[in-house]
Amino acid sequence: MSDVKAAVAFAASLYGQRASTAYAGYVHRDPLALLRLPSGRANPYPVYDRIRADGALVPTPSGNWMSASHRECDSVLRNRRFGVRPAEAGVPAEPAESGLSFLEMNPPDHTRLRRLALPSFSPKAVAAYHDRIARTVNDLLDRADAAGEFDLVSGFAAPLPIAVITDLLGIPDADSG
Repeated sequence: MSDVKAAVAFAASLYGQRASTAYAGYVHRDPLALLRLPSGRANPYPVYDRIRADGALVPTPSGNWMSASHRECDSVLRNRRFGVRPAEAGVPAEPAESGLSFLEMNPPDHTRLRRLALPSFSPKAVAAYHDRIARTVNDLLDRADAAGEFDLVSGFAAPLPIAVITDLLGIPDADSG
């Protein structure tokens, strides 16, 4: 029953986000929300024109910042004051704060770790993973077939990246015994 409640909560969250985006776009005319709506995706250029008319870097009604200027975007993306976490002068991140995801890291940690991982994701390296990934996918699908029915997320989508990564790292699968 808890799986059903979790699925309902997840679906409600998705629909709530959609409703919030629609409200921000259609009622408040938030340009960022408009770009996420079907009409904005079909023809984003009027929205881009409106963003440019508002200025180089302007706040949105939802509290974000937006710009249609390449120069401004490039400047923000290269400025260390803008990052995943606010930069505090000379204060390194606490070890307890460090997550396992590169997405949660600011430079120079993100850059250093990305550089270390880069060879594993070259086109040649990724092509070499094909058979191992196909074997993992087939194994998960065989388990689902044997069960008769399964939840796509908990039975396939969630375990797939974990199984692939542990296989690539040479960590034995705890579920295979």
